[in-house]
Amino acid sequence: MATTFRLGLARNQQGASFAEWLFIAFALLVLLLLGVKLYAPIVNNYKLDQAIKTTLATADLNKAKPATILADIQTNLRSNNVPLQAENVLAVSANPSGVFVAKKYSHQFALYGPVDMVIKFDKNYDTARTTP
Repeated sequence: MATTFRLGLARNQQGASFAEWLFIAFALLVLLLLGVKLYAPIVNNYKLDQAIKTTLATADLNKAKPATILADIQTNLRSNNVPLQAENVLAVSANPSGVFVAKKYSHQFALYGPVDMVIKFDKNYDTARTTP
């Protein structure tokens, strides 16, 4: 009597297996977790950008002092409920040619267990003064 060995599947598989669905669900869960964790820092950074641009657009740059510009930015941040202190994340300097604002800070948060994530925000704003 001869024995026949089948190395292939007896029938063709239709669709994805349970393990494939679990892998896809896990990947989507990780992406969702990243999205939730990254949302607040990115939105706060956008609001900080808008506060800096608004303050520089409305300030009288010929008479503005760095402390005044920093206070105006902080007021704008407070009115938009942004939990950042302008003096901790911004450096404002004024010279005869213009006003220079440097934004440099990072946000660190726990991702899962011992894994942390750090987002760094760094941008410079330069505004030329007008001569009368």
